[in-house]
Amino acid sequence: MKIIRIILIFISFSAPLYAANLNNTYGGAMSQGITQGIQNAYQIQQMRMIEEQRRMLEQQRFMMQQEEQRRVEQHRLIMEQQKLGNVEKDVNQIKLSRFIEYMDIVVPDWRTVDRDPAFIEWLQAPAPYTRATKFQLLRAAAAEYDAETTAQFFLDFKAATR
Repeated sequence: MKIIRIILIFISFSAPLYAANLNNTYGGAMSQGITQGIQNAYQIQQMRMIEEQRRMLEQQRFMMQQEEQRRVEQHRLIMEQQKLGNVEKDVNQIKLSRFIEYMDIVVPDWRTVDRDPAFIEWLQAPAPYTRATKFQLLRAAAAEYDAETTAQFFLDFKAATR
């Protein structure tokens, strides 16, 4: 019986020591695992945040590129409009020069006749076969740089007043 008592005493003292030792061994491993898990979760969260930031930056870069392309296209269109405007001005200047040259050749005194009150009165009459006045038709022809038609009005006036 003494031996049983000794064994029981031994077991009763060694069980808590064994349990404490076991707890230190497994508890330490468990706390280390929990710590590692928290660190892993934190790293995963940081990686997700970095990925989200990268995605947002790419989206911003894409939008900035599109805005830049829109500005470049708008600038190109403005430059084309200016070129077309310049070309149109040049064409109109050439048309005007040819118009005046033709008028000077066909009706050399057209500038004097243009200020003549009798000519202005003559232009107020209706043009044959139309509801428009001669003045309206002359004005339309001159606006289109139609030198032949414009000159004909002056020639007709001169023929009518001789």
